[in-house]
Amino acid sequence: MPFRLYTRGKGKIWQVEGYEKTPWGTVGIRESTGKTRKPDAVEWLADKIRVETERLKTPRSQLATVGEVAERYMDRLADKQKERRKSIPDWRSPDLGYLRPIILKFGDTKVVDLSHEDVARFETEHYGHKEPGTRKRELYTPLNALINYGADKLKMCPHLRFQPPTVGTKPAVDYADRDWLLRLAADENQRIVTVVMFLASTGARVGEACRVLEADVNWATGDVTLRITKNGNARTVTVAPALLHMMRQMVAEPGGKVFGYAARWSVNQALERACARQGIRYLSSHKCGRHAFAGMILASGGTLQTVMVSGGWSGIQIVSAAYGHQERGLANMIQSDLGAKLLGDTNDTQPAITSNVVIGVEQEKTPELQGVKVVGATGIEPVTPTMSR
Repeated sequence: MPFRLYTRGKGKIWQVEGYEKTPWGTVGIRESTGKTRKPDAVEWLADKIRVETERLKTPRSQLATVGEVAERYMDRLADKQKERRKSIPDWRSPDLGYLRPIILKFGDTKVVDLSHEDVARFETEHYGHKEPGTRKRELYTPLNALINYGADKLKMCPHLRFQPPTVGTKPAVDYADRDWLLRLAADENQRIVTVVMFLASTGARVGEACRVLEADVNWATGDVTLRITKNGNARTVTVAPALLHMMRQMVAEPGGKVFGYAARWSVNQALERACARQGIRYLSSHKCGRHAFAGMILASGGTLQTVMVSGGWSGIQIVSAAYGHQERGLANMIQSDLGAKLLGDTNDTQPAITSNVVIGVEQEKTPELQGVKVVGATGIEPVTPTMSR
């Protein structure tokens, strides 16, 4: 049907309807022109036909906007979140939050028109105050994942990849050693002592520890299930009997939280006060927990692979970037010692790697290393806990 312009009743706005066949497909239009003068409506229609014809001539993979692809991608994440919540009720996908500023900025931009200059400019404006690793995680990783999904699964856009900033070598990790932990253990607030010993002996993140409920602890075996982790996969850790006894004393109400802390900030506040009372330097819950766990495994002769598996890291690259320098330092000491022995040096020096050992690692003999269990801090006698937080 040829295009025709008309008005409805006493209306003054020109409407258009009809279709026209082209070599690339059919252009169909049925909508208001928004014009009150017919010459303006005719001009509007001509422009509309031209735009729609160009759209037909353009491959479908070059038409989608970032917002259109993001909508489908977020639907996928929402479905994934529903599946995860069947087993982990409070699980949330971090990608949803990271995508919001990207959609606000580039939602109306066609993916094919998105340039490296545009993304770099947005990085400077919105993420310039953040570290390169954070910019990579919050901007480049979700943006590239979104476009890859649109290109591979939906066929809505071309393949593009935006190169994240180079993440430099991280400085040596500062962590709590055995002496620091033992001095903290003497503090009157045994609640903060208990949670720190749990973090240092299991490698749990402080948020994971705060969410541990009484039902997550097997009081007979010492197994503790961390149901909500950073990478979304639940894992089980095993604590020593002495630490298990301390944890049991912390439970204020049946079925409630084991450690009694609401979130990371409350743990760090209590930890800062405890450090002041004991006259030791303040180390955050991450430094005296997860960093201490990894550092002491390596100091006792463990490997990065052991650290990754026992601590629940998602990949060896992350562990290597954070703690590789320590393993290299230990390797240098071992090489020096071996060289001395080969040359007949009678001084049987050994690398001083035992002074900081407060944890042990038990590993079942399975090729997948699925049976790694971390044994909690030993030698800390349970004392009557205070309810002070």
